[in-house]
Amino acid sequence: LMSAADCCCEPVLSMTEAFEHPQAVAREMVRHSTGITDQLGYSYKLSDTALAETRSAPKLGDHTSELLAEIGITKEERKRLSDARVILAE
Repeated sequence: LMSAADCCCEPVLSMTEAFEHPQAVAREMVRHSTGITDQLGYSYKLSDTALAETRSAPKLGDHTSELLAEIGITKEERKRLSDARVILAE
């Protein structure tokens, strides 16, 4: 339909199609995750500096206790909130 037009035109891909596209694979645009789903990789590439993930994204509740402690919530209060299922804390 667009071949006669003097413009750039490409199909809109689903996320699955985009993650499997040869260009996305060649540019390492998909980060395979140990979490729920794969994620988009870094769009920029540096020739002398390799991009590396230093840690994965936190799971729900991973830093709750640490953050609440930083704002002054006591360990006893955090336990009470956790027991009451107000917060999810690991």
